[in-house]
Amino acid sequence: MHQVDRTFKAPYLSNQYNYFPGMPTFILVYDSAAQLAGFTMIYADEAPQDGIVDLIVTVLPAQRHQGIGRMMLNRAQSILDAFG
Repeated sequence: MHQVDRTFKAPYLSNQYNYFPGMPTFILVYDSAAQLAGFTMIYADEAPQDGIVDLIVTVLPAQRHQGIGRMMLNRAQSILDAFG
């Protein structure tokens, strides 16, 4: 994905320092073949100021344009709304 998108930031794969320890940190989406197609990370390492948290959404290039990213963003928004 980094090569296709020309990005470099990797998600932080721990919830250890999350300001909201009960908040789900990862959203995973699998395709019909049970292969990981999309990944979202939600992370707030300090009290969110002005609603700012880290959010990384990735979808495999071959799985794009199927609504996976939008679905994960909607789910992330509902989680963030629940935690204020």
